[in-house]
Amino acid sequence: MRVLWLSLFSTAVATDWQALQEKYAWRPMTPQQRNFVEACETKLRTACAPEQKVNADALARRIVDQGARACKRGKGRGDDVPFRDMWCVDVWRRTRVRPRSFGHPQGMVYVGKTASFTYLPIPKVATTVVRKWADAMHADDSRSGASFLIQHDAKPVADRLGGAALWRDIPREKRRSMTFSIVRDPLDRHASAWRELRAYERPPKHRRGWGKVVIRQRPFYANASNPKQVFQFLSGKSTDLADEILTRTVRDLACAPDWNEHLTPQTSFFPRSLPSTAVVAPSEALNEVLMTVAGASGITSRRASDAIAAQKQNARAGWPQARDLFPAFTRGDRAIRVDGPSTVHVWCWLHARDYALLPFTAPRECDGAWAAAGFASGVP
Repeated sequence: MRVLWLSLFSTAVATDWQALQEKYAWRPMTPQQRNFVEACETKLRTACAPEQKVNADALARRIVDQGARACKRGKGRGDDVPFRDMWCVDVWRRTRVRPRSFGHPQGMVYVGKTASFTYLPIPKVATTVVRKWADAMHADDSRSGASFLIQHDAKPVADRLGGAALWRDIPREKRRSMTFSIVRDPLDRHASAWRELRAYERPPKHRRGWGKVVIRQRPFYANASNPKQVFQFLSGKSTDLADEILTRTVRDLACAPDWNEHLTPQTSFFPRSLPSTAVVAPSEALNEVLMTVAGASGITSRRASDAIAAQKQNARAGWPQARDLFPAFTRGDRAIRVDGPSTVHVWCWLHARDYALLPFTAPRECDGAWAAAGFASGVP
């Protein structure tokens, strides 16, 4: 009877995962989608002046050198490093860093102890909740840890959660088990990233100051007419220059691959070898995905359940909201006298791949950008 019950339970769990796959399966781009993305990225390049273009090889060398200094200090990040979560393991291996992957170089993932599941984190999409969940799943798994897990002393001191690995080190057959990621509407995520960069308008005692570090790295900050006003904006004290800062940021982000990961498009973090068996679900389905994966993994973890139950959304109040972005870009274009494609078009072209591959509908304000790229009918 026990064997029969376990068989029925396994079948039910498998069916639950298959149901998730049917709703949220990762699908490679169709030829029409590829043409659409390539056309938008071609238009995007026309918005970049020659002096803004970046030598990716030189940038990769600089990133690794800066990361090495941070790791030698016993930290995985520092004010001289223009991104967060630089993994010391990649620094010591002198691994080539791929442009637009700097938030989690080379595909940092959480796999528990045996890769019964694989979670690919996308910055600004519930990563705090899911990483705590994955850490609990790792701690409460009685099995021996796999050899491809990153050792604690190879991780940044500030981020030594259990069950972490690099995508490239996971055996191919394991990648096809239960690989999943959580994604978010690109416009909503972009606004949320700015609210975090502005420290959620919190008072100094409760504020994270890394937004200032991010902006200080950028060329447009050096050219700002009033740098103090830029910092006041990032501290939530003032909205002076707000339209100009958001506008310059988008145009800078579109032309340089070393931007902060919270503003970098989501599909930039997906490894090219992500299998079609993977689940890529919207954040609204977070609970459904985590409960299904936990059941299918066969791991009973009260702490993991508590992590799901205790999840808190980041502050939703404050400026900007998603609805504020396009009007801000339009006003910013006028303020800095943009010569060339509008910043609304630039933002849409920058996120064309996200809208082609993720389960979200592009805003109507992007219709003109798609038409300019030769796709008046919209995203394929």
